Amino acid sequence: MYSKILFFACLFVLIGSSCTDPKAADNSDASTEQTEEKDAFAEEFKKAYDTESITKGDKSKGEADYKAVVNAEEDDVTKRAKLYDLVMNRHDEVMPRMTEITKVRRALAVAMKDAEDSGNEERLAKVKEKFDMVENANKGMWDWMHSFKHPAPTDPQDQVMEYLQAELKKINQIDSDIDNAISEGNKFISELQVIQ
Repeated sequence: MYSKILFFACLFVLIGSSCTDPKAADNSDASTEQTEEKDAFAEEFKKAYDTESITKGDKSKGEADYKAVVNAEEDDVTKRAKLYDLVMNRHDEVMPRMTEITKVRRALAVAMKDAEDSGNEERLAKVKEKFDMVENANKGMWDWMHSFKHPAPTDPQDQVMEYLQAELKKINQIDSDIDNAISEGNKFISELQVIQ
């Protein structure tokens, strides 16, 4: 995934460096300087996206990792890339849980149908409540993935950092919602099996 981002970022930089202002075409020194600046930016961008220094797996470190990125004595491109990596790593940790939540959702759908067929309104209301909780957690992840916008290299640094921090908080909340939905859903399914 990072290689695609890197490819498009470099392509953007390279295309931008070949599309100079016609008035500036006479000034080869300015054009060369612009090209060198863009090449330097592309190289920094590449280095930043090749960085694998953000740790994975520790959910409690999300905010600490964010603060470490923001407070680090590094250039803006590296900070941006590391925060982006942090958000994507959290997504990559949460995504496999979607299989689990789908299993819980299916089991609750079967339990809901059984409750409907039996005419047990009380059980149906309880199953529906758990089903809705699982469905909302599932929907939250899908909505987040569809709404996430990958920042462009030309986007202002402060806006990108603010956006990525907000997205990190969202994906952390989604992870919590999914954990809770799976746990509560499985517990409820176990209770239903004991009753039947």
